[in-house]
Amino acid sequence: MTDYEMLMIVLTIIGLVLVSKNDHKK
Repeated sequence: MTDYEMLMIVLTIIGLVLVSKNDHKK
C-alpha cells in the first residue's frame, strides 16, 4: 500500500466521522 492510498483511506474515514457527528447534531 502506497502513502497516497493510506492518505485517501484516512481522509475517507475522517469524512465519515465528520458526517456522523453532523447527523447527531440534527
